[in-house]
Formats: sequence, C-alpha cells, structure tokens
Amino acid sequence: MNDDLTQTLNKALAANDLHAICDQLGASIFEVTGVTIFSKASKVDRTTLYRAFRIKRDLSLETLIKVLTALGLRLTFVAKTEVPESVASARRFSKALASGDPSQLAGAFARSLRSQPNVTRFAEKAGRSREALYRTFAGPGTPRFSTVLCLVAALELQLVVAPMRHRTLRGV
Repeated sequence: MNDDLTQTLNKALAANDLHAICDQLGASIFEVTGVTIFSKASKVDRTTLYRAFRIKRDLSLETLIKVLTALGLRLTFVAKTEVPESVASARRFSKALASGDPSQLAGAFARSLRSQPNVTRFAEKAGRSREALYRTFAGPGTPRFSTVLCLVAALELQLVVAPMRHRTLRGV
C-alpha cells in the first residue's frame, strides 16, 4: 500500500496537482486507516483532516507534513535541472524541511523570494501576486500547500515523497 501511495503521490506532485494529492491522502486516511485513529497518530484535529481532504480546502504545509509523517512518508525537494543554483536551493529547502520546524521552511522560502532579481516577474511565474507572496512569508505561521506548490514550480524544483525508515502507522 505504501509503495503505491508513494508512486501516486509523486506523480501528482510532479504535476503540481493539489486535488490528486488530497484525493490520495484522503483515501488513505478515511478509507484505510480511519479518521479517529489517524487523527491521534498524526496529531491533526479531525476537523482539519475533514476540511483538507473531504471538503478539499487547501491544507497548510504543516498539516501535510504531519499527515505524511503519520503515513510513514517524508517530503523532500529535488532540482528539476542540474543548474547549481537549483541544486543548492533543493538542498537548502530539504534541510529546512528536515528540521521538523515548518517555520524554517517558510523562512527559506522568504529568503528565496527576497533574493529574486524581479519579484513581480517571479510572482507571475508562480501564479501569485507579489503582495500575496509577501503576505504569505512576512508573518508567523506556515504557508498553504498550494502556495508552496506554485513556488516550487517557479523555482524549477519538485517535491517528492519517500518512505521513512520507521513508519508511524503500521499497515498503511
């Protein structure tokens, strides 16, 4: 099951398909595991799980990380090209993500945004307004996952999931 989920999620991540990602994760949570058990294991409130995966509202990056961790998966960044800047960005974002503190990843995105030579063009490439990007990364909290997907694509990066060494929920 986990190998199939990993493969399906990686296809959806490669396509930046938020709905397919939510559909697959929702199926794992609601049909295979059960929301009560999963809520306790992931430390994500049941209402948040329903909103993110049944109603298909955009989830936060922090919620996604908790859900993947409970499923025994980890999220990481890879460069789409061998351009040194992209490879360095992928490593920097992966390191921030591996810290376990979603605010470190938000900070890495904020630094990346500030380093853009033309933020307006970058925002257009990301499919977001410049103001929305600044608001997302100016304050505390973690960004919405849809925003992360847009930024990853604009930075010529890709998100991938891989199995963790130690699974949190067995049999999922």
